[in-house]
Amino acid sequence: MRNTVLRIAAIALALAAAVSCKTQEEHPSYERTARIASYYGGKSGEGVFKVLNACVGGKWEQWPQIKGLDYEEGYEYEVRVRFDYNHDLEGMMDVMFPYSATLVELVGKTERATDDCPLPTYEEFLEGLMTQY
Repeated sequence: MRNTVLRIAAIALALAAAVSCKTQEEHPSYERTARIASYYGGKSGEGVFKVLNACVGGKWEQWPQIKGLDYEEGYEYEVRVRFDYNHDLEGMMDVMFPYSATLVELVGKTERATDDCPLPTYEEFLEGLMTQY
């Protein structure tokens, strides 16, 4: 009986350790290629944040700022980006985007106004917030 209790306790401890430790396998880094719109978007949480509007595989989504990308409004970018998990989530931006983005390759930069993105500009986003109150 004592050996059974010890075995169960050992298994429980091993499972608790496995569950409590976040490993790289649980939050692997990954890369994505996207077209970044020529204007900032907006996102709110505990404040209002400028985000990048990114088109991946024909679908638009919002991304955090990309480390290493010197973004200028009025230009569209083709980029390859690596996303790494933020281990120490601190602020609202980290909660909204638990992965940080780092430029791997700047494929292209073209001066043009994005006309196919359904996501609002940062200014339109702010106007929408103002009309809610």
